[in-house]
Amino acid sequence: MYKKFCIQILFFTIVILLVIGIITWIVDPFFQYHKPFIDIEFTNEIYQNAGIVKNFDYNTIITGSSMTENFKISWFENANKEEKLIKVPYSGGYSKNYDKIFEIAFETHNIKKVYLGLDNFYVFRTEPTKTRTDLPEYLYDKNIFNDVQYLLNKDVLIENTMPNIKNYFQGKKVNEDLAYNWNENFTFGKEEMLSNYNRPLKTQELPDNYYMINYKENLKNITKYIEEYPNTEFIIFFPPYSIIDWDTKQGNLEARIVVTKEVMKDLLEYKNIQLYYFQNIEEIITNLDNYKDYSHYNEEINYYMFESMCKTGKHKITKENYLSEIEKMYNIVLHYDFEAIFNSK
Repeated sequence: MYKKFCIQILFFTIVILLVIGIITWIVDPFFQYHKPFIDIEFTNEIYQNAGIVKNFDYNTIITGSSMTENFKISWFENANKEEKLIKVPYSGGYSKNYDKIFEIAFETHNIKKVYLGLDNFYVFRTEPTKTRTDLPEYLYDKNIFNDVQYLLNKDVLIENTMPNIKNYFQGKKVNEDLAYNWNENFTFGKEEMLSNYNRPLKTQELPDNYYMINYKENLKNITKYIEEYPNTEFIIFFPPYSIIDWDTKQGNLEARIVVTKEVMKDLLEYKNIQLYYFQNIEEIITNLDNYKDYSHYNEEINYYMFESMCKTGKHKITKENYLSEIEKMYNIVLHYDFEAIFNSK
């Protein structure tokens, strides 16, 4: 009797696990096995990006930190009908994040173009083998046996699979154009930004080579794809933090300028690169109404960058102008009256 009971329990347990696995496979909220059969919400870059690059249809990628999250796919596709775009950002991403996602993308697709937002300061100082946060490797590797961590995951079932099923039956639609977009969730403006900003009490002077510690290894995480895929066009851009971002890191102006010069010089050696620099646009970075905090700007700035890269060609960097453009940034910060901003609060 006891043996029969145990067999029944085991049987029903296996059946329940199979049902859970099958449901998660069908819905596939992290896109690991197929393109979505139903609308799936874009809620978690770390867990969903690997599946997007594996299974979506595309020939163009846009990635970067949270500075790229408010781009809309439709802008690029409407500007160039040959582009089929996916957006796979990593908030606060390190160079290894982009290495991971490029590896999968280039193995599975013929990539025509890559748009990469490069937040160059901290990216090049971090450990080149580490991502910003630990990635769920079972979603990024090729080992099907560890997929049990996804298919039979209680949290995935409750927090991702079932809510998307509920949305389907309620007729809720997901606009892929707004994937990971947070523009409507925040208030932008000088007052809002400064109210949430605590100014550093002391100036910390950093050595000029501060950001160069792991520079070469971090850059290699990106340039190895530029070298291996010469027919892919890489459009690399430096997003415009507000002028207050420079106040947050008092004393490291020289160090940031040094690494900017180095990365531009090295990247400009590649023929399949276009380089754009948006950090020294004074009318943008000194207008604090464009920002929700000292670094994050509104969607209008994303659109301005899109137009520059895809239509006007403004702010393009070349071997002839990169030093003067960096010098312009240096002088903006050097002569900016930070005290006037904070005394007027």
